[in-house]
Amino acid sequence: MNTPPKNVEGPGEERFVRRRKPETVPDLSSKESRNNEKRERSLTFVLAQMTVLFNDAEKLASLGLEHFESDWVARRAAKNIVAEIGEAVGRLPESYTKKFPGINWGLPVGTRNRIVHDYENVDPVIIWTVLSDDVPAMRATLGL
Repeated sequence: MNTPPKNVEGPGEERFVRRRKPETVPDLSSKESRNNEKRERSLTFVLAQMTVLFNDAEKLASLGLEHFESDWVARRAAKNIVAEIGEAVGRLPESYTKKFPGINWGLPVGTRNRIVHDYENVDPVIIWTVLSDDVPAMRATLGL
């Protein structure tokens, strides 16, 4: 009889690994302080995620507009990348975003919301523009 392993540690299987509870007690004094503390701790993680997303966007854009227009998988991938960037931007702490006043931080979040909640009406031209123009500009500004 085959018994499954207790801890499966393959790619994408992390959810099956038993996690330990944190040993530190979080500050529960106010919801705002909890949220700020959480955002500050996750800054490194979010920036690493954004770097990966920027790399993916760059690779997809390098295939060119013709490929984007002719390949539905490329268009779906581009929508996903843009939506994930918007999600990551929404998790950035205010202390970080204030350092870059030239970036309209609401735009990536709003674009993400449009993709997720009104996906049937998302204009592929807008997605391509974000992918090929806006993402590289944001990456250069952030230095990622």
